[in-house]
Amino acid sequence: MQATFQSTYCFRADQGDGPLFLDEEHGLLCVGEDGWVLEGKALRSFRISEDGAPLFESGIGTLKCTVSDVPDQVNVMAAEIARFHLERQRFERWEAMDGLHRAGTESSEERRERERTNDLRRPRFDVPAPVREFRVELTLDHPYQTAFDARIAAPAFDRNYPRAEDYLKSYREQTEELHLLAAKLMHMIAPGAGETQSGFGWVRSMQMALSRMPRTRAFLF
Repeated sequence: MQATFQSTYCFRADQGDGPLFLDEEHGLLCVGEDGWVLEGKALRSFRISEDGAPLFESGIGTLKCTVSDVPDQVNVMAAEIARFHLERQRFERWEAMDGLHRAGTESSEERRERERTNDLRRPRFDVPAPVREFRVELTLDHPYQTAFDARIAAPAFDRNYPRAEDYLKSYREQTEELHLLAAKLMHMIAPGAGETQSGFGWVRSMQMALSRMPRTRAFLF
């Protein structure tokens, strides 16, 4: 199988095992650059989660997709993000006025020290994002490779100019890539398997969250 293996897809994580290579043409998979090549039937099950909550799981002949509440959590944070932007704008207006007031009366060293001090006092958005990390877990039927466990850092808010739309875009891109991985893994287990989705789906949830967000001037940059 080593000689036959030709990688058609590669999944890389930030921590843990990997990378994970798939040969979809021959139904093979490989963990690590020089790892064992396994037949698709060696993949017993898999689970992809966010902070422990399932997103995609292998089922009996079906890929199980679970609704994430992250879009709703981000929607709740929209007012907090708007307040931060107002605070940041007030600080920047004060900073500009203070600079004009001191123009011509301070030395270059005094100006640099003032700018350093202002940068330390500048408001930063240090609110944790709804999700810290994604985790990919595979159960394998092989004497030397029994599991695959990898973690990926989830997106974070921009500390200076956070926008809910930007965060959800990054989150959507990551979850779409994980969905693609899940679909490929499910095909290894059961070619032609379908999908089941609880609720109305995480994509629809994100669309609803974006549509409900207040369009305040604080979001315009």
